[in-house]
Amino acid sequence: MNTEIILDYIGRIIEACAGEILRYTLQLYEVQKDVDDYDPSEVVSPEPIASSVLLQIQGYYFLVTAGHVFDRKVKNNIGFMINNEIHFIMGQLRYSDVKQDETSNKVDLAILKLDPDVVQALNVKYKFINSELISFDHSIVNTPSYLIVGYPIRKTKVDKVKRKIIPSPLIFITGEADQSEYNRLKFDPLVNVLLKYRQKKVKNFTNKRVEQHTNPQGISGCGVWYIANFIKPEGGLPDFKLMGIIIEQNESKTILIATRIHILTEAIRKSFKIDVPRSKILRISED
Repeated sequence: MNTEIILDYIGRIIEACAGEILRYTLQLYEVQKDVDDYDPSEVVSPEPIASSVLLQIQGYYFLVTAGHVFDRKVKNNIGFMINNEIHFIMGQLRYSDVKQDETSNKVDLAILKLDPDVVQALNVKYKFINSELISFDHSIVNTPSYLIVGYPIRKTKVDKVKRKIIPSPLIFITGEADQSEYNRLKFDPLVNVLLKYRQKKVKNFTNKRVEQHTNPQGISGCGVWYIANFIKPEGGLPDFKLMGIIIEQNESKTILIATRIHILTEAIRKSFKIDVPRSKILRISED
């Protein structure tokens, strides 16, 4: 089997997996008004700001994104779009204040336990992953097995006249950055994973060319999904599991930084007193 055929096969597998992952991936928008003052009849266009992932654990429904998304004066004017109508996110919010200290900045997670009305609105178009699609205590592999699916701001078209928003996702398969980068950038591999993303040198599976990729601003909060095997079972997709949440890009635009999923699940245990599989890598005090 020649290289071109293999690349074509992998490209089709990636697109198929991403199509399903997008059912769990939500683009977030901000309205420049407090939710109590918002009038749907006004021509006020929501602005795309970030991505997020939807989870369902023990019958509770969560939206997870990067903590810095909520590092703003007004926090209740963030929502999602369905049929070009904005729905504001309501629920119990817990997030790491990136300005508080270095640890919070490197965790950079926000977790919302969603109100039933929000869940009902989301169920019209989206799905929530359950524990079976989470790679608890994931062991990093040295292969390009990590699929990033999120919504860059620059790929989202906002037509303020027609009041229509057309998002377009970033779909990117990659591997872990060199181990030396953890020390250089001062990240703990037990907390974060560093992933290769050479913005100016990316392989396009569609045209087989190496080209400049999209500025990823706006994918903060999206998932990193581990694909263990690219062989597609008959009538289905390869298994993929959530192993991290993207939080930032390094200054040289060569690495995307994610917080590992066991940090998230342990935070859910502590913040919401919900029983999830305990991490063997990290324990957070219950006090």
